[in-house]
Amino acid sequence: DPVSFTIETSQTGIESDTATAGQVTDFQYPSSYELTSETDRTKWIHLKAEGDRKIIVYAASEVQFTTDTCLCLPAEDIDTASTYVAVMEDSSLTTYAEIGIVAAADNTVLSITPTQTITVGTTSVSAGATG
Repeated sequence: DPVSFTIETSQTGIESDTATAGQVTDFQYPSSYELTSETDRTKWIHLKAEGDRKIIVYAASEVQFTTDTCLCLPAEDIDTASTYVAVMEDSSLTTYAEIGIVAAADNTVLSITPTQTITVGTTSVSAGATG
């Protein structure tokens, strides 16, 4: 049976549609949805299936020098947080890796100990550093 769902975004409001098992329902959003800042919390997409039905959602973005994809999981299926990893290359052919962490609940506190020196924003964090 088809599953009805709504998509609410921070920029366009609410849209409704249906998904059918085994078929892809495609939505395209403009590049203005792209996160361009590590601290931007103004852009979001919330998808809700009817009743207790579940659907699988994945997202992809393909532009010059980078392709990013992610699998979107329902918050109730995540114990504490979900992560994504992206690898990109800029115009100087320098390769960067990126990791994103999304908490399943407000006020979630994570402890991350890197195994090698990394850069967070503009700050260098040594391997083994905590806090």
